[in-house]
Amino acid sequence: MKKGLLVILSLLFSFAGYANQCSEYWYKENYKKAFTPCKKDAEQGNAEAQFFLDYMYDDGEGTEQDKQKAFY
Repeated sequence: MKKGLLVILSLLFSFAGYANQCSEYWYKENYKKAFTPCKKDAEQGNAEAQFFLDYMYDDGEGTEQDKQKAFY
């Protein structure tokens, strides 16, 4: 029982660490590293990640500038 709980908690914490990469890299202004986790989070409905992704597409930070994707 304890071993199963430990495995579940490990998975949850590892996912939480990945989920925070978007905002972590964003606030460090490392847009190139922020792009992939932000895109994944944005596709899953995370509003903050959607905002960050919009900015990156709109200004060409971390990816090529694409006003159409920014608008979407």
